[in-house]
Amino acid sequence: MEKMRPKSEQNLVDWARPYLSSSRRLRCIMDPRLAGQYSVKGAKEMGLLALQCVSLNPKDRPKMPAIIETLESLQNLRDMAISHGQWPASPKSGRNLSYSAKGRREVDLGVRVLLWLPAQEANN
Repeated sequence: MEKMRPKSEQNLVDWARPYLSSSRRLRCIMDPRLAGQYSVKGAKEMGLLALQCVSLNPKDRPKMPAIIETLESLQNLRDMAISHGQWPASPKSGRNLSYSAKGRREVDLGVRVLLWLPAQEANN
């Protein structure tokens, strides 16, 4: 919770939900440093998985074995965004981006998925 932000921006989960539920909007929060080097299908499936993980009803959230199985199934997808001319990875010009991996545990599954926020939204 970020109490200094407007009410609609205080909860990151609430803020991210519309982006995760829309294939078109998902690209808006993809890290531009990925430069299209990710599977479009994998990104969409990862967004849907993340959306399931933050379901309001805890019983609707996937169990960890199902999450791992889904992530492992995505690691070999090769429909790279840049090769199909889809999902340009660069954000609107002039934005100052900030990324912090503080407290993040990285697991190499062969799929690199990062979210970016404009610097004003990324600061805690």
